[in-house]
Amino acid sequence: MNKDVAIFIDTNIAQTFIGENVYFSKLGIPSQYYELTTFIEENRLNGRIEICFPETVVKEMKSHMIKGFVSANNAIVESICGFKKIYGDLLDIEFQVRIPEEEYPQYVESLFKDFFSNPRNCCKVVEHPRNNELIDVLLDKAITGIKPFFIGGIAGKKHSDAGFKDSLIAETIYSYCTNNSKIGVLISDDVDFSDVFERRLHKKSDFVIFRSIQDAIKALEDYFETNTEKRLKREFTENTYWHEYLLNSVEQEYDASVTSVTVDSVSQCEDNEYNINITMIVNETTYEFTVNFDAVANDIIDSKCHIEND
Repeated sequence: MNKDVAIFIDTNIAQTFIGENVYFSKLGIPSQYYELTTFIEENRLNGRIEICFPETVVKEMKSHMIKGFVSANNAIVESICGFKKIYGDLLDIEFQVRIPEEEYPQYVESLFKDFFSNPRNCCKVVEHPRNNELIDVLLDKAITGIKPFFIGGIAGKKHSDAGFKDSLIAETIYSYCTNNSKIGVLISDDVDFSDVFERRLHKKSDFVIFRSIQDAIKALEDYFETNTEKRLKREFTENTYWHEYLLNSVEQEYDASVTSVTVDSVSQCEDNEYNINITMIVNETTYEFTVNFDAVANDIIDSKCHIEND
């Protein structure tokens, strides 16, 4: 059986930006995130796939909200003062932000607590490795933009072009997945990760990156073979048992004389039945098979063959 998968969400995927700001009254999780949770639920992969938010990402999302809230409040006040100078007594503006700045951090905490405790969101926070007491100080400096950034090795590879946050996210993934024997999949639009993560998910993968949730879902479909058409096309392309079975049905052998096997199409005809069209070339003779396949029983129901150049 293929290894289980832990999917890690980066900040640029998890948080919606509106210009330079983020949402203040909600987390702003994009709708694409729920395409991923729906994929997991519909294919009953809850025990095989888990969605993880690195602790670093959660802290960064909180920081964006809190800093943005304070900055936007100040911008509103400055804007009103500017217009009052222009309009004088002709202008009367009143506005109220329902949460005081000093209470807003607690409000943000409650939003994150509700999100991670809601089963619909199918996710958890994974803490970063704590190798020494300086790591939290460096993390806070990195999130608030205070240098220096961390420069070091990640899983044996130099990652000098990345900031400390990226390094810590990568270390979180490596540590968690190594300890839990899972493939680590990072969804991030950050090119800094490109040198240390693969771009294709397969059974021998360790750490993989995708630029979008949609790309990750497509890869998971193939990896867990949830797309029956794709699975059957791969099965009849790669599995020589089926090639031998079909050729035997027309009194041919599967040997070096077989120069080409092509799965032309796979289409569903009944609930669990699929039509598969396969072309094989044997000794320059073309055999066009039409196969009726039961995907549940994993067996051929019947097959027909048209022969050309015989």
